[in-house]
Parts: sequence; structure tokens; C-alpha cells
Amino acid sequence: MRAPIKLNKAYWPTPLTRLIPSTNNPLTLLDNNISPEQFSQAVSVFKFGTTLKSTRAFRFPLTVKSLSELSNNKPSVILDVGASDGITSSHVMKQLQWKKYFVTDRNIDVYCREYRGTFYFFDSLANCVLIATNKFVIYREYEDAVFPLNIIAKHFFSTMPPEDSEPQKIRLINPAIHSESSDVFVYAYDIFTAWEQEPADLVIAANILNRDYFSDAQILRAIQNLRTALKEGGRLTIIDNRENERSSIFRLEKAMLISEHDINGGTEIKSLVLSLPAA
Repeated sequence: MRAPIKLNKAYWPTPLTRLIPSTNNPLTLLDNNISPEQFSQAVSVFKFGTTLKSTRAFRFPLTVKSLSELSNNKPSVILDVGASDGITSSHVMKQLQWKKYFVTDRNIDVYCREYRGTFYFFDSLANCVLIATNKFVIYREYEDAVFPLNIIAKHFFSTMPPEDSEPQKIRLINPAIHSESSDVFVYAYDIFTAWEQEPADLVIAANILNRDYFSDAQILRAIQNLRTALKEGGRLTIIDNRENERSSIFRLEKAMLISEHDINGGTEIKSLVLSLPAA
């Protein structure tokens, strides 16, 4: 059963956090002087719906190496979807040749209100997605959660702070991204909608398109949108490194996604992607 309340690792001794469900401290996002690594750790605490914003640098080196070899160092337009805070995108930028890079995620901002030492984080639709104190981090996952944590978590989410001031807006994009280039563009983008910006030579979808997060019907809907975001001859790369790095690289040929290269057998949804009829 889920534990909707976790220890804040910044407060409790390490031996205890190894025994009891714990997480990194999201409150460090309120500090403007944290390092890129600390920033990523804090962002990884957040969960929007079924999707955790877990991320770190150098997540899929084998895939990046393969893409570098396939591209023949030709500068390209890259669309990186579900990029979380963009720290992994920063690594990709250093390994591939590109002329324009789109760093995208459905949730790139949160809004924070503090009330009596408790911090409430809201998404762009004003839904409270996370509550944190110096000691605890509370998730909105109290349904079917372990007793009595379910009761405690539900109480916190049913008691919102007064709206007596504007919430603090926090952009969940790593500071490392801003120093890369003026040709890096950050967008809030939902893979279940059409991509409306410039078509891409390469679309990267890392650790987002899997059956733990979405149904097959939802995945196919997302793939259709990402396919239309590609130029003819462009590549769609799907990566899953939850345990070990596995990826599938597809090439768009005459409105069909053709399997071009796999790493460690490819992803679990490879056959699903290949089943998609031509546009």
C-alpha cells in the first residue's frame, strides 16, 4: 500500500530515512542559490497525476551515442518531451549537433503558498499537488493508502491556506538550461495535444511513454502527435531506463514509423508503435 507521507531527508538522520519511506527536500526550490544537482533532486520530489518528475543528468548515454552516430553530426531541430527540469537535456545538448532545441514538459511551473510553516504547492490549474514541511512531504495519494497516513494526508489536503496574497511562482527548469544557448526554448507541452511549433528532426521521449504511466490507447494517441511533429526522415526516440537503459529509435518514412535501431532489446512499447497505421 502507498505511503502518502514521507520523511523529508533534509531533517531526519540518514539511518532513519533508509528504514522509513523518505524523499528529497522540495523546499530547496525556494533557495535561489542551489546547485543544478540540488535543483534536480528537489524537482524529482513532485508528482503530477501518475507521473513523477524524476530526473538526473547522464540518464541514457548509450542512446545519445547511437543518435550521434546516426545523425552524422548534421545540425538538427530537437524536440525533447517530458524533459522534467531539463538537466538531462543539458547533457544531450553537449553530445549532439543541433541548431534549435525545445525543452518541454507538461508541468514547468508550480505555485507555492506558505501558511504557519507548511508549504502548499499548486499546479497551473490551482490543484494542490504537494504539501511539505521541514520534516515531512505529503502526497495527494491518500486513497487506498496505509492507515492512519491516509487520514492524516486527506486532512492536510482538505485544509488549504488562506488566499490572502499572490503565490510564489517557481519555474521547474534547471538553471543549467538557461546558460546553454539562446537557441534553447522552453515550452509547456502536453504530448496528448498537437505540437504547434517548428517540426523537428529528432523527438526524444525519455521515461514518459510506458505502461506504468499510461494505457496503450493513450500511448498511441501520444505517438500520433509526436509523429506529426517530425519532419519526413526525422527520428522518434523512445527511452526507458527505469531499471537499465533500453531504447527504440524509429525513422519517419512516408508517414510510417520504421524501426531503425534498438538498445538492449528496445522498449516495451516498440511493437505498439509499429502497429500504428500510416497517417
